[in-house]
Amino acid sequence: MSSDAERRKKHLIRKAASEGRKRLGKNVQSRFQRFLEAYYANVPPQDILDSTATALFGLAHGHWKQGQTRKRGRPDIRAFNPDPKKDGWQSSRTIIEIVTDDMPFLVDSVTAELNRCHLTVHLVIHPVLMVARDRSGKLLDVIDAGQSQKGAFNESFMHLQVTHQSGARLKEIVSNLKNVLGDVRAAVQDWSAMRDLMSSVINELEVAPKGAYAEEAAEIREFLRWIHNN
Repeated sequence: MSSDAERRKKHLIRKAASEGRKRLGKNVQSRFQRFLEAYYANVPPQDILDSTATALFGLAHGHWKQGQTRKRGRPDIRAFNPDPKKDGWQSSRTIIEIVTDDMPFLVDSVTAELNRCHLTVHLVIHPVLMVARDRSGKLLDVIDAGQSQKGAFNESFMHLQVTHQSGARLKEIVSNLKNVLGDVRAAVQDWSAMRDLMSSVINELEVAPKGAYAEEAAEIREFLRWIHNN
């Protein structure tokens, strides 16, 4: 049975979805509702129960709008301080929102960079959504969990709340995160090739190379095998 906190969370999300039906055109209501429900699906209740339905709608809708157009391979990042008139919600914290291809190491890499910049991360919302886009990068739909669609792929929508920043500091945050995500992409793209090469070296060391001691070759082989097994 759901806990009281889970029931309250579900009620709050239903009210946020109702806000979407009031404010959005009929042609996008169903798509946004799927996005909204997936966006908050894995967020612990205690992280959002102090928010209003209007604020949760505004937060998700802002990220939804940010993700409307994005070409694969190009992360979209913004750092801002929500304005009630412009964004429909407000916060005492600076907000960082990222839309990017889903890859390993994203959360660890992003939070490590923010910590390096002496920023305290207060909240992370990180849904991985299956999306369909056209050739120009326009968002066509969010695919329900468990379903599939030809050409659809996983994207990470990362929402982070950090200690309030302003001015040039916001631009610096975006620039630093772009560099970090570029490094992550390079590492992930090389990962498979590196593992294949390591596997080949391990196999070659089954026989000690000419001029090498068998015990040393065996020790190196086992060390590489340990790395290869994560």
